Amino acid sequence: MVIDWPMEMQAELEMGMKSGIPALHYESGNIKVLKCSADGNYSFTGVSRKDQVVQLATSDEITANFPGFGSSLVKKLDVELKKGTTLDIAMVVIGRSSASKSSVKKADLKGDCTSATHWVRRATLGAYSMKTGSKGQVKPVSDIFAQNKSTSLSVQAGSIDACGSASPDAKSPPAQCSSAMRIELNPVE
Repeated sequence: MVIDWPMEMQAELEMGMKSGIPALHYESGNIKVLKCSADGNYSFTGVSRKDQVVQLATSDEITANFPGFGSSLVKKLDVELKKGTTLDIAMVVIGRSSASKSSVKKADLKGDCTSATHWVRRATLGAYSMKTGSKGQVKPVSDIFAQNKSTSLSVQAGSIDACGSASPDAKSPPAQCSSAMRIELNPVE
């Protein structure tokens, strides 16, 4: 999952995917987007819109679902989790972008690439909203996106309204409904 990454890192990934095939350093659950890429691009394949809500109620559930940055979320929410606060995640999936290459070799990379271990093969696209909620009160996707009350954590990328115009036959995702939520990494050869 990418949705627990810091926003700056998510933006680096998105910009990297628009200008080539980005390389990353991945080791022991830690990931970093590098200023390194291979020539190529991504093509979009739309799907019928898929909505999902996931409620994570314990620190173990959060770290299992977000191995990269889940521990920092747990630190931020630790006391609240013990009092019944949950992490509610609404996701709207509208398609996937796939790289034009099936493999990337070290020799294909340009930029600051000495620590490159992986490259982004595919990304699931759409919009998401992540907020704190209450145990046993799972809300629908639209409520999590629209929730305006003050919460201790509120992260959103994309617009549920923009995702409403997505078509499975589209050649590109709608503007404001193209956030990467999950990525598939392949090793650099």
